[in-house]
Amino acid sequence: MGLGPEAISLRLTANQVSLISSGLDFIFRSDSIYRDGKASIFSYPLRLCPPPDGFNQGKFSQQFMNLVLSLARRMRSRVDRGGRFRMSSIEIRAAIFGVRINADWLRFRKQAQQRLSGRKSSSIDIGVAPEVQLKKRTAETISTLERHLKRANYRLLSIMPRGDYDNLTKRWRAHIRWMRLHLAYFQTLRPEFLTGKKRARQLIVDDLTAIAVMAIRREGYELPDAVALRKVIRQFLAYSRRGRLPYQLTYMLNKKTEHGAANILFRFVEQRLNLVEVEQ
Repeated sequence: MGLGPEAISLRLTANQVSLISSGLDFIFRSDSIYRDGKASIFSYPLRLCPPPDGFNQGKFSQQFMNLVLSLARRMRSRVDRGGRFRMSSIEIRAAIFGVRINADWLRFRKQAQQRLSGRKSSSIDIGVAPEVQLKKRTAETISTLERHLKRANYRLLSIMPRGDYDNLTKRWRAHIRWMRLHLAYFQTLRPEFLTGKKRARQLIVDDLTAIAVMAIRREGYELPDAVALRKVIRQFLAYSRRGRLPYQLTYMLNKKTEHGAANILFRFVEQRLNLVEVEQ
């Protein structure tokens, strides 16, 4: 895969390249974390929230991953000036994916900032907000890339049997789904998602309680009543799921952010329970 006879020539502006590059760079960073054997905080928590039977998790392809990373480097080198590129059908699909990832990431960050400030979306005047311009640029860039994608598909079908083409696009969709789940999962877990999964909910409470216990001991306080502590932890989860707290489960339960999660939980518990300092 790469710049073979199926590649077409297209021109992209600096703004379009910037949108593509931002999303692909996010994938580049998440992939680096994944290859180091660590879980990104933007990955679906399969262990804590096991999906239903038959859930399609996609399938990783090293060939497609190399293509995405290579395209990210190419876009990064031209981000300030744009220009003419030669791209294959799959590379254009990867570019469209990068634009969508950039939009999803910015939307996720904006929602987190709103939760942190306690504001509602309806209280913000979006008529002149920069997000409106960004949304317009995103839609225009995707529309441009989709027009080029049609040309690239025709070129690819002229040198490849239809069955091979269908198999190629099927494998690409499976790889995109894998990247969404493992490298760029921005959706907030809703309470109804865990309905009927008592074991999963119990595991989440157990893990957060263990983090809280570690933080309480580290700060030099005696452990409170276990029942009362778990009640406060469940309250923390309820607040988080309803958007009253800016902290996502993927952040609280990730090993890389365990220290920060411990500080957050300690402050939350301290405000609701009368903690007693350990006598020296």
